[in-house]
Amino acid sequence: MGGLTFVMFILRFFVFHLRESPKFLMGRGRNADAVANVHAVAEYNGKTSALQVEHLEKVDEIFGRNEVEYEATAVAAVKRNLDKFNLAHIRSLFRTKKLAFSTSLTILLWGLIGLAFPLYNAFLPYFLATRGAETSNTSIGVTYRNTVIIALMGKRPHFIRFDDRNSWRFDCGVGC
Repeated sequence: MGGLTFVMFILRFFVFHLRESPKFLMGRGRNADAVANVHAVAEYNGKTSALQVEHLEKVDEIFGRNEVEYEATAVAAVKRNLDKFNLAHIRSLFRTKKLAFSTSLTILLWGLIGLAFPLYNAFLPYFLATRGAETSNTSIGVTYRNTVIIALMGKRPHFIRFDDRNSWRFDCGVGC
């Protein structure tokens, strides 16, 4: 399967000529190239296209053109995407002293729980074995299997609920 993927990867570069999308070209203000690509694809498919550069320019006149020219390098694209992320939604969690303390304490507790749970379950068999306890199997595989079972059984799915008779049933109420 990997060999077939590699062959297709090589064929993509040497056999198939992939053109830039017209949407990308129009977004960069290259309407003539976009029209040329549309005509080339139509010709490849045995069709004709009536699209002309004047049509796209008319649309630009009606709706206005974004005159911002973007640099088309990978580094510039990453910078543009990272500009969208700011810490305003996180700063609000630390706006007051009390809120900052509460947020920090919550993060610390969740971090400690996340660290302690797997460490406890992973090292408990080893700890018991070094203290003389007789355990049936303390291999790494069994330890991690038990950790997964404990983690899954500790979380009750939201679609299972217990009714008044203390018997469970599937439910598709809130959250389903």
